[in-house]
Amino acid sequence: MKELEYPFDSEYILKKSKKIKRQLLESGQAGQTAFLQKKIAVLGGSTTHDIIRVLEVFLLHHGIEPVFYESEYAQYWQDVMFDNPELTAFAPDLIYIHTSNRNITAYPSAGYGGANRCPAGGAVRAFQGNVGQDRRTVSLSRDSE
Repeated sequence: MKELEYPFDSEYILKKSKKIKRQLLESGQAGQTAFLQKKIAVLGGSTTHDIIRVLEVFLLHHGIEPVFYESEYAQYWQDVMFDNPELTAFAPDLIYIHTSNRNITAYPSAGYGGANRCPAGGAVRAFQGNVGQDRRTVSLSRDSE
């Protein structure tokens, strides 16, 4: 599908995501292509609805039919740190954590060298430990060991 090849128009994709999704699903069914189903939990510190819409279109384009769990607005921390039966029952294959600088509650002062010495380092390590508990994880943090 030409609309999903680089360079793409993100505004157009977002605006036409339902139509594109329908076309991709129809073309997959017509060609008897079996989509690979994957459960994806999207935990966000901000609104993630548009991210899910675009992500779904690109995954379908590549033969992956996603099933999403979306956390409530700004509840990513609670979903990971405290037992969330709904998330546990969903049993995601992949967890995508979408945050921004607005979600940082404690910045290190000048002179701190990394998560191990940062005032928020303990919270960061606890969060990483809970996300990885009973799940395969990939850390995208520069401070990960």
